[in-house]
Amino acid sequence: MVGRGGRAKAEALVQQLRAQLIERHGSLIRAWRRDFDTEGTGRLLFGEFCKIIAELKFSSDVVDLWTALAQRLDNRSRGMLQADVSGITLSHIDPPAGAAFERFCDWLRDTYQTAGSLQQLIAPNADFDLDQFVQACTVNRFEFQSEEEKVLLFEGLDISKPPKGKLTEEDFMAFEPRKKEQQRTRRGGRLARDQLSSQQKRFAARRKILANRQLNLFKACLMKHYGNIVRGWRRLLDVDGSTTITKVELFQACRRIRFDGDARLLWAALDWDNSGSISLTELDPRAAEALADFKLWLLKWAP
Repeated sequence: MVGRGGRAKAEALVQQLRAQLIERHGSLIRAWRRDFDTEGTGRLLFGEFCKIIAELKFSSDVVDLWTALAQRLDNRSRGMLQADVSGITLSHIDPPAGAAFERFCDWLRDTYQTAGSLQQLIAPNADFDLDQFVQACTVNRFEFQSEEEKVLLFEGLDISKPPKGKLTEEDFMAFEPRKKEQQRTRRGGRLARDQLSSQQKRFAARRKILANRQLNLFKACLMKHYGNIVRGWRRLLDVDGSTTITKVELFQACRRIRFDGDARLLWAALDWDNSGSISLTELDPRAAEALADFKLWLLKWAP
């Protein structure tokens, strides 16, 4: 896509994507968090982008769309799928929304040791609305660039489906905890644990509760679609029979059955040992035990 005609076609593709995302979610930031950046990495590579666009049933060619987006902020790529193109970000889709969201994320992570701190500051035991959100951010020295940006960020942070119009601690779960002084963590795990504040411990406990809630919702979703957990594991999750799945495979499965919960929290509940993979045992120990007993019976009695 070169020349005026090419640029016009590229911009039309981007506008088509934006219109579809706004119709689907009402907010480009919310759409980015729910459909694209479910892991909170901040960007997507070409392979991930293709899968998501296919799931969204976008009518135009995915390569043309990628090229159009890449050209917006990275003129050096010239629309080529080169290795030095680091990926698509929210700013490629919508520069104002991307810039505002990136500034907010940087401020939140740099100002607070845990994502839950802002929610605890504003309304420890309740949801909070736009005015409370703006007041808390302003008091803590986050500078909004405009009145429109206040609404833009507030709506984008509300990732519930359908949107509640209020924010809870769960909406901040994607912002991983980060130490203000990272060098202190290098002294060893014991010292780092000793320095954990009571606030961080409360956040960890709250996150565990929320993660287990997502696990229960996911298991209910498997029961609804497949009738039982084992059948859901074999037909949706462990389709290759390897007995384990990765985070990417779990997120893909969540999209296929349109799981409305938080896939990140679901993974946290399942991969409690941080091994990078999960088995049926972690999803449902009783079901795993029953399946293992059945396999042993088959081995014993099969001719």
